[in-house]
Amino acid sequence: MDIYTIAFYATSFLAVPLWLLMIVMPKAALTQRVMKSVYTVIPFAIPYALLELPHLRDALLFAAPSPEKIGELFTHPHSVVLAWIHFVPVDLFAGRWIYLDSRRQGFSAWLMAPIMTLCLLLTPLGMVIYFIYRLIAGKPGLDQEA
Repeated sequence: MDIYTIAFYATSFLAVPLWLLMIVMPKAALTQRVMKSVYTVIPFAIPYALLELPHLRDALLFAAPSPEKIGELFTHPHSVVLAWIHFVPVDLFAGRWIYLDSRRQGFSAWLMAPIMTLCLLLTPLGMVIYFIYRLIAGKPGLDQEA
C-alpha cells in the first residue's frame, strides 16, 4: 500500500466520527466543543499539503485549467487521491459551518440530520438545501460568522 492510499483511507475514516457527532449527537457538549474549533479540519488538510508539495511546481503550472487538462490530470492515481484528500477537509469545513449556524439559529436537530447527511455525501447540494431551509425558516441573512 503506497502513501497515497494510506492518506486516502486515513483522511476518510478519521472524518467519519466528526460527521457522526454533527449528525447523531448535535446537542452533545463534546460535539459543540469540537466543532467550535476551526482547527478540527486542519489535520485533514495536512496530508494533502504534504503530498502536494513534491508536485507543487506542476500544480502551479495548472493555473489555467480546462476540462481537457482536468481529465488528463485525473488519469494519474496520485491526482485522484489528492483530489479526494482535498474534498474531505473542504466538505468537513462546509458541514461544520452548517452545523454551527443551524445550532445558532435554533433549528431542529431532527430536521438538520438529513441535511447534514446530504452535505456529507454531496456537499454543494447539501449547502443549497440548507440555504433554502434558512429562507423558508425566515432566516435568510448570512451576516453572522460561525
